[in-house]
Amino acid sequence: MFEAKTIMKTDLIDIAESFIKNHFRRVPIVAQGKLVGIISRKDIIKYILKLRRQDKSPTESTPSYHP
Repeated sequence: MFEAKTIMKTDLIDIAESFIKNHFRRVPIVAQGKLVGIISRKDIIKYILKLRRQDKSPTESTPSYHP
């Protein structure tokens, strides 16, 4: 059995590392001792991809050579 940790204050990168290190697929979100949600590997991947799409401008997506 695993002990519940406070993760609302935990960095998303730390949660992702925990998924890899501990072979987790999902982590419960607990507030005041009650389950309030679940975050999955897929949730993190989707969030990272969303951020990546937001950061890319049309010129960044096209490789170019600058001598």
